[in-house]
Amino acid sequence: SSNEIMRLRSMGPGTAVGEIGHYLGLPRTASVVADEPCRVRRLTEAALRKMEAEQPALVIAFHTFMARRLSQKLADTNRLLDAVLH
Repeated sequence: SSNEIMRLRSMGPGTAVGEIGHYLGLPRTASVVADEPCRVRRLTEAALRKMEAEQPALVIAFHTFMARRLSQKLADTNRLLDAVLH
């Protein structure tokens, strides 16, 4: 059914989620469900703009971190597709 929950991956401390939707300006395509209590932080568009204006070195570090995360996701997807198709 369309309401069925499917685990795609497990995540640990420091995991960023929703970054693809953020950078593309699209709604997120998945939900995150915690198996145990956790602390979650949300970086709003307004907070990111404030960081860009007030802490340029920090925002450069943030975008560099996100570029690495997105690159790793792409590499993981490429490996998965290669394994499935070959």
